[in-house]
Amino acid sequence: LDLTVFTINNVNPGQDIAVCEGENITLSANGSNSYVWDGGIINGVSFIPNVGITEYTVTGIDINGCESTASIYVNVYPQPMLEIISTNPICSGDDSGEISIEISGGTEPYTIQWSQNESISILQNLAAGTYSVVVMDDAGCAAAESTTLINPIEPCYEIDDVNLYAPNSFTPDGDENNQDWFIVLSGIDEFNFSLNLYNRWGEIIWESHDVSAKWDGTFKNKMVQNGTYTWQVEYTRLSDGKKIFETGHLNVIR
Repeated sequence: LDLTVFTINNVNPGQDIAVCEGENITLSANGSNSYVWDGGIINGVSFIPNVGITEYTVTGIDINGCESTASIYVNVYPQPMLEIISTNPICSGDDSGEISIEISGGTEPYTIQWSQNESISILQNLAAGTYSVVVMDDAGCAAAESTTLINPIEPCYEIDDVNLYAPNSFTPDGDENNQDWFIVLSGIDEFNFSLNLYNRWGEIIWESHDVSAKWDGTFKNKMVQNGTYTWQVEYTRLSDGKKIFETGHLNVIR
C-alpha cells in the first residue's frame, strides 16, 4: 500500500477591512488553487457589505484537493446623515439668509466644512447664492449636501420709519421653496395690526392680527386657484401713532 501525504498550503484571506457604509470591497484570498467564501461571496468580485462587524471565512482548496480555512473581519461604519434647513433673504440684495444643518448617524464627533471655510452648524447673515457643506465623522465617513438661497424679486421699502416687505408672488406647489406668503413689518405697534387677503370677488380668504403669521395658500382647507389676490394691511406707526393703510397684489403660482 502506497500512501502519499501532501503538505497543506494554508489559505491566506488577506487583511481585515474597515470601510464606510455603501462602499464596495473585494475579498481576494491567495495561497490555494480555488476558494470558497461563506455567504455566497465570490473571490475577487466586489460587493457592498452590511453595516457592522462581520466575519468572513474562506476555504482554500489546493491542487491536491487538500483544504484549509481562514477568516477576516470586515468593519462597516454607518454613514452620517445630513439635513440642510435654509431660509432665503427677506429682501432683494440683502444678507438676511440663514442655513443650518442637522447631523445624525455615523460616529461622533463630527467635523463640519462649508464651501465658505466656516466650520459651524449655523450660517447667518447670508446673501443669495449656493452653499455647500461636507460633514466628516470620527470614522472618516463623509456626507455632503448643498443648497441655494434665492434672491427675492422685490426690495424692502422704507415708509416713514416703517420697513415694509410684501412679496408679489409665491408658489405653494409642495417643494421646499416659497411655500408660505407673509409680510415683514417693523416700526409699527404690533398690537394694532391687521392683514386681510381678498379674492377677485372681494371675499376675505385669509386674515390675521399677528404680524408674523404666514398664509399657506388655502381657503377653507382647500388650495386656492392660481391668480391675483389683493392684500390690505392696517397698522399704527410707532414714530407718530398714525394709522396707515397699505394695499398690494399677490400672484399665486403653481
